Amino acid sequence: MKAPVLEAVSKELQRSITPSRVGEYKLLIQVLDRSLVYAVLNIQENCCVGIREYSLPNGTLYDLTQSLSDIIKSDDVLSVRFPEVSLSIQNNHWTLAPANSGYEKVANNLMDFDFGKTSNLRYPHKTFDKLNPLTVLNFYGYPNDVVGIFRVLHQKVKLRHYATSLIMGQNSLTRDSDEYKVFLDFGHKRLILTVFAGKKLVISNSFECESVEDFLYFSMLGISECKVPTTSLRIYVSGTTPDLSQVVNALTPYVWEVKYLDVSKILPLAPDISRLRTYKYSSLLSLHLCA
Repeated sequence: MKAPVLEAVSKELQRSITPSRVGEYKLLIQVLDRSLVYAVLNIQENCCVGIREYSLPNGTLYDLTQSLSDIIKSDDVLSVRFPEVSLSIQNNHWTLAPANSGYEKVANNLMDFDFGKTSNLRYPHKTFDKLNPLTVLNFYGYPNDVVGIFRVLHQKVKLRHYATSLIMGQNSLTRDSDEYKVFLDFGHKRLILTVFAGKKLVISNSFECESVEDFLYFSMLGISECKVPTTSLRIYVSGTTPDLSQVVNALTPYVWEVKYLDVSKILPLAPDISRLRTYKYSSLLSLHLCA
């Protein structure tokens, strides 16, 4: 049995995952570049009561799907049939467009224009998420093999992109009175930069990065292009890259303040969960905000 690399499960959850009580919970799952992570939400209390993370192989799609299947079969939570399940996938093949613009009728054409038809080989299925109340659509592709594994057990699983839930969680932290808020999410060789002016989404874009220097360069470039004043700017960082502390140190001289994202303001956490570095899971724990 594959062991999790991180586990924080409340005593409440250990007692309660039974067929008679599973309806009290919602399962949030995320497949990242190098890991599978999931969280369990107590619906009535609107509180996260469990998180587990597993490492995934850096190999072929077959290696990935085989590893996911093994984890699901052996995990005492993932193997339970939850009535509500949300699944998020992470890849760089996503693009935002205004809602009510007609793009939803030509999703394939839009994705081909942005990423080329060769992306169809890796992400043959196209769909989009609605980001309400932002009146924005997120178009993306995904491999059906990965999604199909979870639909075997959870037929009504809701599929969302990593960036969708990430932006929805960030939006929940903005206020009409705010001037600018900048959110930087750092993952494996990628950065997602999102800027809000009040409740208005100014930009959300991803950049491929190979080093801390790349993270710094694209962060400051995006902020500069949005004409965000840095003298009073507070940046909120999140993400799974092991270099995150180095990135924070590199950013600090250039802006007023850099803060790790407080995920408990997006979703309350049980005491056993709050001790974790939950800024790693801002997109995962924001899945409950996606319709």
